[in-house]
Amino acid sequence: MRKRLLQMVNSKVSGTICLFALLCVIGCGEFSSDELSDSAADSECPVAFDVTFGNETRAVTDNIRDRFAFYAYTGKTAKAKNVIYTKQEDGSWTGALVTWPTNDGQMNIFGLAPDFSNIQNEKMTYNKHYFDYTLPNGNFPDFWYASNIGVTQSKSNGTIKMTFVAGFAYFTASCKQNTTKLPAEDYTVIVKSIKLHNLTSRGKFEFLETGSNKVQWTPYTEEEDYIAYEQVFSSPVTLTGSYATITDSAIVAIPQTITKWGTTATNAVTTAYADANHQCYVELECQVINGDGDYVWGSEDGTGMYPQYESVFIPFPSTKAYTINSRNSFRINFDGGFDRDGNPTVFHTEKSTHLDIEVEDWIVEESTEQGGSFEVEF
Repeated sequence: MRKRLLQMVNSKVSGTICLFALLCVIGCGEFSSDELSDSAADSECPVAFDVTFGNETRAVTDNIRDRFAFYAYTGKTAKAKNVIYTKQEDGSWTGALVTWPTNDGQMNIFGLAPDFSNIQNEKMTYNKHYFDYTLPNGNFPDFWYASNIGVTQSKSNGTIKMTFVAGFAYFTASCKQNTTKLPAEDYTVIVKSIKLHNLTSRGKFEFLETGSNKVQWTPYTEEEDYIAYEQVFSSPVTLTGSYATITDSAIVAIPQTITKWGTTATNAVTTAYADANHQCYVELECQVINGDGDYVWGSEDGTGMYPQYESVFIPFPSTKAYTINSRNSFRINFDGGFDRDGNPTVFHTEKSTHLDIEVEDWIVEESTEQGGSFEVEF
């Protein structure tokens, strides 16, 4: 009877606690010692999973949240190595049979969704759990992670709960036109793209055994690791006098400490210097058109002395560590910026010389980490 029950759950490991508990009571709790098989498979009960996913991210449409892979260890024994489970229509999760250790032993579970396929330099052993990850520019898939440390069959009722959390730092942008210095009746500002310069693109991700879902990133800082992350909007955005979030402006990044580009209105620092010293700045491709229809920045298609869109550069607001799953909103109050030489670029007679910073939450969904935003005026 016991062997038949294990064969049944091998075809479908349920994510429902009640069903699994019933199987364990019948299959694991009511047999006398002389009925138990001597084989390891027959002396253990199957594991079930209860899986949820946390906050959505920009890349959610590119990710598969009906699949995850995991490693499981009991002491130095590997119970599962890169085992993939997939979600069924009834919400249960199906994969290879993984059984609980005997004597109600503890297990450590480490999961990644959708899987471990995009990682490098993997080291997943009983006492080391890390890998390298490279995040190139573009709409690259995010990943979610989860771990459950020291879980036992008795305390979990046989079902391992895995709460997957988004694995990077996230930035999105909201912009408005500074209508005090660029009156709406006199100027039209159109933004085509946003780019963050000098973020590291590679890091070491490590699962910790200090608690469930405890992880850390160690960013790499070799010269070749620093790149620019760009989002070209699906349609150019015309700014108004009110802040509006640009829905396709969000950028995913390796969690890291970002160093601000040091230019000011009175002390010019070139973008070339910023690039050489990994100082971060924002680049906006934009057009500015005055009330007479003349392009004071950028030009019509292929005409004039500038390309269609011309870049304006803005220092990142502060030197700050951006942590895993932190969600940070750019609030740009636009009336100018800096050129590549670090000098103020203005489109009106009054030259702005100040930088105001304001911190606010990025309200998307409830987040487990502190978010923030910054506001800049030039």
